[in-house]
Amino acid sequence: MMATKRALFAGTTSYMGSGFDDLMEDLVECRGSTKAVLAQLEAFFIEVVGVPTSEPAHAAQTDIGYFINCISRFEPEFTRLLEELATEVTPGHVEALLAISERVDALSERCLSLKAERHGLSNSAAFAFWEKVYVAVREYLDDLLDLSNFTAQMKTFIGRRGAGKSEAHETLRAFHLKPNVFGVGINFNYAFGWVRRWWQKRQGA
Repeated sequence: MMATKRALFAGTTSYMGSGFDDLMEDLVECRGSTKAVLAQLEAFFIEVVGVPTSEPAHAAQTDIGYFINCISRFEPEFTRLLEELATEVTPGHVEALLAISERVDALSERCLSLKAERHGLSNSAAFAFWEKVYVAVREYLDDLLDLSNFTAQMKTFIGRRGAGKSEAHETLRAFHLKPNVFGVGINFNYAFGWVRRWWQKRQGA
């Protein structure tokens, strides 16, 4: 959550008194940071695929696939919320935000436990690479730990009806179109889907 002034410690930012437009701007930031960390993880995955097979390399592939599988589920939810909240705020939207918050908390705990599990690989050259992955995910999740406080403020707007498309929604449209306009777009939805399928296949093996 970046648009609102952040507290020093993750998860302690107060949204009391924040306006609806400010909250929507924060949701746009959430979606943007989600796309950014997914692109970063995809780059990490491609990089580690070229590393000679080893236990650390296998661990890095598995963990990156796990993170992409989990985090990629947030993006369409943020998109849906941005579109629907601009029209009306309902209890269902607050429940959806709470559900995302709970999943962020669970993923944050899993991230910490993975770090402990991978500590045994700390003497390998690949561990430094794994730590880069950990830091990227950890920083992203820390930004989202304020979602529970954010949701409490959004709850105060239940029943609010809007014009259908907020300024934040128009910003979202511009974000979507920018890669195509400049001709440098990458089909990340396809790429993330491929990694998710790879990870799920490995889990079923």
